[in-house]
Amino acid sequence: MSVAALAAAVKVRIGDSRLVQMTNDDSTTTTVDDDVLNAACADAIGEFSRLVRVTADTDNVAHIPILILGVQYFLEDYKSRDGNIVSGRSKRFYSACKSFTSIVYAPMTTNSPLSPSTQRQGTRPDMDRNKKVWSPTGMSTGPAETWGDC
Repeated sequence: MSVAALAAAVKVRIGDSRLVQMTNDDSTTTTVDDDVLNAACADAIGEFSRLVRVTADTDNVAHIPILILGVQYFLEDYKSRDGNIVSGRSKRFYSACKSFTSIVYAPMTTNSPLSPSTQRQGTRPDMDRNKKVWSPTGMSTGPAETWGDC
């Protein structure tokens, strides 16, 4: 994915007046600062790829909304806006990345009726725990902790 493609997608979805405010510190400026926008796009692409472990792609319609959240977050962060605004944007972006990751990498599950072994080193194997040791008279003495003289 290219930075220019993401910047173009951002410009289509976010109005120019809003982008002018987000990319400039000077309130009298009337144009979008493309350098700042491109930097935010690059950072959003990098962070998305790092978190999701998938290369960001503007042709994938599932990636674009998350990347735009990332661009908005980075623009607000660069501008050092109110902490609540930056925190809210951060939570939305990182939450969207986490949600996307859980879809891409489904957690492992099983429907097996088997359970993991509880065996420990230095003890009898699970299959032998319920076996009884027989005494010389032929009578069971119950489960034994040691094998003794059988």
